[in-house]
Amino acid sequence: MKNKILFDSCVIVSASVFMSSEDLGIELKHHFYEQSMQLFSLIKKNLSKRIGVVTATIENEALRVLNEVVRGETRAKYQELDTETLFKYYSIALNTCDIRMRNLLTFLQREPVESDKVAVWLIQVTKMYEELTEMAETHEKTAALKTRAVPARIKKMADWFEIYRTDDQRRHTQLFNLLRKEVESDDKIILAEACYLLNLYKQVEGKNVVLFMSSTDHHFSPVRRKGWAFESRQVTEEIEKRFGIICDWPDRIFEIVFKGL
Repeated sequence: MKNKILFDSCVIVSASVFMSSEDLGIELKHHFYEQSMQLFSLIKKNLSKRIGVVTATIENEALRVLNEVVRGETRAKYQELDTETLFKYYSIALNTCDIRMRNLLTFLQREPVESDKVAVWLIQVTKMYEELTEMAETHEKTAALKTRAVPARIKKMADWFEIYRTDDQRRHTQLFNLLRKEVESDDKIILAEACYLLNLYKQVEGKNVVLFMSSTDHHFSPVRRKGWAFESRQVTEEIEKRFGIICDWPDRIFEIVFKGL
């Protein structure tokens, strides 16, 4: 089995947002830094196997988003500082994190893609998300239908609509996220590029190639919640079913790939 890991931009950003300087008094660390760097460490130790891959689309998005994330992290940690000092901290941190990101990208294989062929996959990806969004809307209506089916004497004992809706939303959180936040066009393109790459790998390297997509984006990876005995994975499972791509969090992919090395 040949494993390939496509790094989503959010994982690259998470691994890049880190700075610790006693002299300058600046400390920043993204909340997904540890697990993102763990996966990068696996790539570094197995460079000859060319496991980690990226595309120009993902690189450009990561570089663009880095500015926004570093600004947000700096403001959140040093909100008590005056504007001038805050901007100074932000500028220093951004420069440091930008250098980190460009260094991390050197450990990944940038794969060229054919835009016309990616466009064909994009049609299928867009259709999938449209169908999943319709499915989410159906689940939203189901709670109301269940409520009407509850006997009147029992309805008085509790807000059955809220009970049904809350339970359904918890179990189908990944679906409902599609209603709360529409999938951005760049994310659809990234998944279409992943489909293109997997198809290419199978043609060149054989059908036993497995493509993972490492992401912390709920449009790809499962929704995790503390206290839940399960994950919401409706979108994740549909991506694997239709396109054969396994999307998951960096720590989960690390566990799977590490065992196979």
